Amino acid sequence: MLTKSLRKLERDGLITRTSYMEVPPRVEYDLTELGRGLLIQIIPLWTWIMGRSDTFRETRNKYNQIKKGKTQEDSAISSILNLHSESNE
Repeated sequence: MLTKSLRKLERDGLITRTSYMEVPPRVEYDLTELGRGLLIQIIPLWTWIMGRSDTFRETRNKYNQIKKGKTQEDSAISSILNLHSESNE
């Protein structure tokens, strides 16, 4: 899955991949100018989401209590919030 995602980012010109013929094999990835430009655009969105993570969590919990028994697929925001929670542990 990670390899597939990295290949797509490389194909889209967002990252470069450098492979070293060593034992053990080594690969490095770097952001391209296009990738850095995208990152600069995403940072404000990421900051906005993180600043509201408690609100997202509270509203998700309220929703789940109202809809007891119904499962909800993780959204992109849920995934980001979970990553944020894990990184704070």
